[in-house]
Amino acid sequence: MIRNDNDLMDLSRKGSRTSAPGTFVEPLRTTAAFNDASRMREEFYRLCYESSTDIICLVDKNLRIQCLTPSIERIFGCRPDQWEGRFIHELESMIPQHREKMLREMTDVMAGTCLKNSEYTIMTPEGGRVIAELDAEPLAWNG
Repeated sequence: MIRNDNDLMDLSRKGSRTSAPGTFVEPLRTTAAFNDASRMREEFYRLCYESSTDIICLVDKNLRIQCLTPSIERIFGCRPDQWEGRFIHELESMIPQHREKMLREMTDVMAGTCLKNSEYTIMTPEGGRVIAELDAEPLAWNG
């Protein structure tokens, strides 16, 4: 799917318009075609989300965890719902020094700074330690 000249296009069907050399596209002119394409795109992103080997975490502007990928259970031994809805500074599984570091760095991210390769130590429910590397960047919806 691409947006080309304000028309939604389906790259899997041949048509008369070209978006790139050798790539033919056809406008999605019906609601059914648009809905089918949307379902396929949604399924693709759901599969990527559920099978990710990395932990993907969405945090709101108040530093409250909104969403976590299921991979958190394989890596840290806790379910996503144990962290979702909590503020990052409330995570007792993170050692205190790293909790303070994450709070500082995530505040900077919310101000527009990108964060690369920051490391934190997380305590697993069994008492083990896992080193987590964090990359973060600000995203904005609706403005």
